[in-house]
Amino acid sequence: MRRPALAESPLRLPRGGALVWRSRAVRLALAAVPAWFTIAVLVFNTPWTTKLLIGSVLTAALVSPSHGLLGVALVTPLGHLLETSLGLEPFRIGEAVVMAFLAGWLARPWPAASGPRVPAAAGWFLAAIVVASVGVQAWSAAAYPGELADTLQVLYQAYYLLPDHIGFGAGARLIEGIALVAATTTLFRATPWLALSLPAVLTVAAALAAASSLLVAYGIAPAAVLAEHARTATRTSAHVGDVNAAASYFGMMLFVALGMAARRRKATIWPSRPWVAVAIIEAAALWMTGSRTGIAVAVIAFGVTAVCALSASWRPTARAAAVTAILITAVLAGGARAWTLRRDPGTAFRRQFTATSVRMIAARPALGVGVGRYYDASPLFLTAQMAWMYGFQNAHNFFLQVVGELGLVGLGCFVGFVGLIVARGARALAHRPEDTRLLGCLAGVVVMLATSLAGHPLLLDEVAFPFWMLLGLVAGLGGSVLIDLRRPTDGVDVAERAPGLSATDGPRSWRTVAVLVVFAVAGFGGLRAAGQPLVPAASPGVDGLEPWETDTDGTRYRWTHDYASVFVPRGATRVYIPARLPIDVPGLDPAIVEAHVAGGNAGSTLVGSSWTVLNVVLPPLPSLQRYKRVDLRVPRTWQPAVYLPGSSDLRKVGVQVGEVKVFYEN
Repeated sequence: MRRPALAESPLRLPRGGALVWRSRAVRLALAAVPAWFTIAVLVFNTPWTTKLLIGSVLTAALVSPSHGLLGVALVTPLGHLLETSLGLEPFRIGEAVVMAFLAGWLARPWPAASGPRVPAAAGWFLAAIVVASVGVQAWSAAAYPGELADTLQVLYQAYYLLPDHIGFGAGARLIEGIALVAATTTLFRATPWLALSLPAVLTVAAALAAASSLLVAYGIAPAAVLAEHARTATRTSAHVGDVNAAASYFGMMLFVALGMAARRRKATIWPSRPWVAVAIIEAAALWMTGSRTGIAVAVIAFGVTAVCALSASWRPTARAAAVTAILITAVLAGGARAWTLRRDPGTAFRRQFTATSVRMIAARPALGVGVGRYYDASPLFLTAQMAWMYGFQNAHNFFLQVVGELGLVGLGCFVGFVGLIVARGARALAHRPEDTRLLGCLAGVVVMLATSLAGHPLLLDEVAFPFWMLLGLVAGLGGSVLIDLRRPTDGVDVAERAPGLSATDGPRSWRTVAVLVVFAVAGFGGLRAAGQPLVPAASPGVDGLEPWETDTDGTRYRWTHDYASVFVPRGATRVYIPARLPIDVPGLDPAIVEAHVAGGNAGSTLVGSSWTVLNVVLPPLPSLQRYKRVDLRVPRTWQPAVYLPGSSDLRKVGVQVGEVKVFYEN
């Protein structure tokens, strides 16, 4: 006989009264964090519109978690639009809504239900690494007077308004994503109607976001929204400022709408035509972003999914051959396109971003520089040109961002968590190719992951939270198919016949021990690495300077290229940088040397044949970084062999830079 299921947990269901009590205690302990931030919004001085929205989601999650999840699905993609329209920016409405939902969902007892689950071990391991990373950064911040206290003050009073420098916010949003996957899968087991209502609400929100882009393109929107997007008139995205991330989002939701539209007679919420209309408006919004990567990935995914849908009745070998042919064609077309763009400035920038990530990974390969720290640490690894243009930057590749922040160990857990769900969905689809709803949701997830190789859409709440919910839906749909395929016919429990798919098994002691071991190893390894602070990468690609040389009078100098950088200690408030153009010949005018600090203009100086000092004032550095970077640009380079008789030096150089003098002022 089938064993009765006990109380449910997001990753596993424990057996036995003691384990059930322990699960409830853990659940309430986990609920304390989102509950605190939610209560803070409701109690502290926040606008009544924000209180009403957050309070409504919390109430819905407490009364009916499934409806609370639908509220999250509707609001989070439109969070930035709401912030801008209501004048609440930079308040993170999307994350506040997710926190309110998680507080209500974790506070409620879960109904008894068995069914598909998420990869528990990978999820807990990833969460343990994130928590350990935040703890290590908090420990490191304590070495800077007032830094940790100021950060804790921000977390206490303005978590949704201001960023922190110990990675708490970035780590929290990653853990919130894992929790959303677990919540979606858990609620799917108890309320199967989410299989229709959740994609419906997600696509409604996507249609509203797409419609906002269309309206902005025609100048129809609140003044604040129009002012924000005036600078990107040729590439339009109203609901997020990053048009490439918007392309990833619209590409993902386009396939959800197409999958639901293809269900036709099976659809019970909307008839087919409205689904098609939603797909059309999302495709239009995708096109308006002007993202070459997003559009190309969507076109390839459309070809593959079309073959999968049309060949549902074919033999497996024929279907596999058709899909393989499409993929080979796409790879060849992509390679040809990459060849034509090899000299495109955008391609050169991408290579520099990749080189930056490689240098950062080489500095801390195992556990990374710390969750949420890529942006702040990037000046130590950016090329001289990128540092001049941006000052700070992200990886422009989400997977490289994860490796840079959490190391190869963190990437393994992330890929394991997401990859296992995708693999189960693909396996389920192979057994049930006619399930176009699963096909559309899985294709949407794959589109998001593929575009993340050339961007960082999952760093934006409005894109990341819908992705995590869709991933949870794939886990539910795919897991249900695999469980149905293994439905017991001989009186044996599903949990025994299909281990890893049912949620009736309790958390085993080995998993608890393993999570604690991962946390301890990550914490110890992080503390050990923190004892060896990050230093600027020793590479000409970073500082843009030639090796040291000595003049006849004993003066040491280095040649710059068109871009160069000088690093000074964190506490420096001013730096003198001597520079000269050592020849005075007709046709070679004195050089203008421009300086930037943290991406901002720090003045320019005319440099001639005698030493001239660049006096650069250094602003405070609001991070845990131990170095400040001064970036220089020489608009015109020259070759000594062209101007100096007898010289064979064909290097393209700018000016000579001598030894700097650093000042520390109170």
